[in-house]
Amino acid sequence: MLRNVAVGIDTSPGSQVPLRQALELATACAARLHLLGALEDAAGGEEAPLGAPQGPFLLSAPQGPVLDVSLPGEPPEEPPAGLPSHLDRARQACHEEGVPCRVHLHRGEAWPWLEETARLANVLEVGRHAAHGAQGPRWGRTLRRLLQDPEVPLLVCGREVVEGRLGLLLYTPDAAGARALALTAEICAGLNVPLGVIAAAPQRHDAAAALVNARDALYAYQLDCDFTAVEGAPAAALLELSLERHPSLVALPVQPRPLRSFLPHPLCQAALDVPEAAALIVP
Repeated sequence: MLRNVAVGIDTSPGSQVPLRQALELATACAARLHLLGALEDAAGGEEAPLGAPQGPFLLSAPQGPVLDVSLPGEPPEEPPAGLPSHLDRARQACHEEGVPCRVHLHRGEAWPWLEETARLANVLEVGRHAAHGAQGPRWGRTLRRLLQDPEVPLLVCGREVVEGRLGLLLYTPDAAGARALALTAEICAGLNVPLGVIAAAPQRHDAAAALVNARDALYAYQLDCDFTAVEGAPAAALLELSLERHPSLVALPVQPRPLRSFLPHPLCQAALDVPEAAALIVP
């Protein structure tokens, strides 16, 4: 059951996209939202001027947890001591949507703390922070590091908030495929969008046989589903059908790999290259 959603938030304008999408998902699935923020020290180990924490807040420096607290009920008129303004605005947004939230604030580099803290949730939402231009990296530093060896389901939001239209899942008949199928089905059911399931193999009859397991697993979900068996490479099939159907969510399982990073893999590139769609990567 999808009961906890985590979202990484920073001070950039782009962080509003994963926040809004996380709020939508948490509302649809009646889940708690975990707001994750990191303060990277500008002066190598010196404390940031957070102010003296009060009540249940915990401050430890120079590295480690700063705030880790549930904030139920009516928000106070003044921000809680030690809470940065961008996290307080996110907390206020949760209150306006009626979504229970928990704030986690860390001093130091966002990664790997972001992924470690997100293990308490069913999915971690992050933005792309794409760097435009031929000389810069395509994706932000935190996203590239999260994709080195994903340990929690990672929902990479699009560059803009998009309305839910269709979920598209590349299914594989193994444990990773079963996890991806269950999580994608629950997200689509919560958002009330149809789900398309793709299986790709060198022989079409092998792909069709894999889809039998997917049909059986989705029987318990009240979903509008369709199933497509494709003869060919999985990455090409995923990208071709995505461009044809214009999904708002593209999902795929991560297979254990000897590579240092999953990011260069053709499947990951195909999922991240779908226009106006979030990419759900499930280990």
